[in-house]
Amino acid sequence: MNQKGTVGTVILVVVVLVAVGGVGGYVAYQNRVAGSTSIDNWVIYTDTKYGFEIEHPRDFVVKEWSPLGGVGIGSSEPYDTIPASVILITIADKDHQGQFALGPHACETSKQTELIIGERSVTGCLRSGPPGSPEDIFAFFEEGDRAVRIQCNSAREDVEKTCRTMARTFRLIPPARPIKDVWFEYCVRQGSYSADECSAWYQ
Repeated sequence: MNQKGTVGTVILVVVVLVAVGGVGGYVAYQNRVAGSTSIDNWVIYTDTKYGFEIEHPRDFVVKEWSPLGGVGIGSSEPYDTIPASVILITIADKDHQGQFALGPHACETSKQTELIIGERSVTGCLRSGPPGSPEDIFAFFEEGDRAVRIQCNSAREDVEKTCRTMARTFRLIPPARPIKDVWFEYCVRQGSYSADECSAWYQ
């Protein structure tokens, strides 16, 4: 091969490598911006109090939401409130779904959407909170003696995408104690009702 041919081949190889690198870099950038749904580096969060497992990005934080009696999982980005929740999970005993801040009846007159939770496809809805707040996805289902509410933050497309991926990894496990007992303690702790009132409701 002559010198010109060698130089041409080298240039072609370099151009191909740059192009491939550029595509790879662009894809990596898009994954960061648009929320990668690869769960290879995710971790499993196990909650024995409410009885569930779910996978989430390694850098996400988990916080129990006292006002809702549930668990919020999210990042530290300032696109929402404590803890910048991507997903909110609330589990009650089936006879006390009234404890949900927003219950299944809320979806009766709202725009419907599908959410896959574990191995089930659930018909949920889009609902907004306070005036001016973005719509979130709410989905409800019952299993055994438990009622489950999943709330997905849909303020941004990437956040909703991550939440939907997390919801697919959700599964119920036996709780350490009956859910009714957990809610009884929560009722007493929040201070809105007396111990006798809480006992009459849950016991």
